[in-house]
Amino acid sequence: MATPLLKIVNETYNAQAHMPTLDVQNLSAGYGKRQVLRNVSLNVHPGEVVAVLGHNGAGKSTLLRSILGTIPKSGNVTFQGRDISRVPYYKNVEGGISHSLAEAPVFGALDVETNLKLGGYTENARELPALMEEVYTTFPKLRERQKQASGTLSGGERRMLAVGMAMMSRPSLMLLDEPSIGLAPQTAHQILAVINKLCKERQMAAIIVDQSVRSTLRVADRVYYLRMGEILLTEDSEAARKREHFWDLF
Repeated sequence: MATPLLKIVNETYNAQAHMPTLDVQNLSAGYGKRQVLRNVSLNVHPGEVVAVLGHNGAGKSTLLRSILGTIPKSGNVTFQGRDISRVPYYKNVEGGISHSLAEAPVFGALDVETNLKLGGYTENARELPALMEEVYTTFPKLRERQKQASGTLSGGERRMLAVGMAMMSRPSLMLLDEPSIGLAPQTAHQILAVINKLCKERQMAAIIVDQSVRSTLRVADRVYYLRMGEILLTEDSEAARKREHFWDLF
């Protein structure tokens, strides 16, 4: 029979094990007088990849920005049990959230190595070589391009670098905006598969918004459908993959 102290320890451990990495409740956000998101609630757990799907202008990118804290919002955002609803974005980056942008995700004039170092600016400088080695092991092509200006990389290589930069801060949560935009299907699937593998191996959580619905559903665990700034429904990816088409939802 467990002692009272052991029981408390076990209950605390079990609660933490089931605690979502990110919990968003009734989030609303926009730009000036234009409201984009209305009472959005979602969560993502350690090791889980969550996809957010929706039409152009549904508010997918705004959702990621508001979670990170780069735009004003109302509602509650909890990250690893801490309320970050009013925490500035740079503190959230330091705290373990990375955000990969859809457009211009890398610094084109700088070489691959420098981009990666910038991605790890919150880490101890002595740890950067080991962190870069992890990125190069994950994306061998980047090792071959270490001293090459990132603006001269192919579209797929730039996306690899963007994910690599996000990896450098050893995040607990990755917010990925259109990681497969402009890529050939095979390259897109490769990058998304790497994201899924990282989440499972590191118990890292990820939210992906992407127009490449079928590719995203191959790696996602759950799906939220966003329509005109509101969550329409959520379902597991297996159910989503059985849908013949999605436009009737939007």
